[in-house]
Amino acid sequence: MGQLDLSCAQCHDAQVGRRLGGSVIPPGNSVGYPTYRLEWQAMGSLQRRMRNCLTGVRAQPFAPDSEAALALEVFLAWRDQGLALEAPAVRP
Repeated sequence: MGQLDLSCAQCHDAQVGRRLGGSVIPPGNSVGYPTYRLEWQAMGSLQRRMRNCLTGVRAQPFAPDSEAALALEVFLAWRDQGLALEAPAVRP
């Protein structure tokens, strides 16, 4: 997606643990949301983080009530089956 033509998996699956812009790339999990992000100095939602990431790859962020946003959230919840819930978490 976006001008950089990246998928979520290209970073959050294939590059986990590597660095991008000085930050460690985390796995694509949603078990820590809502989370306190140090860069925001506040609690943030998964939707806010997805918007931030989409903007970073120069893609048009999903509208909050869009089917695409809901589909991605459902996929992440499905993918997180069996993982321990960390919410609220703290992230850089």
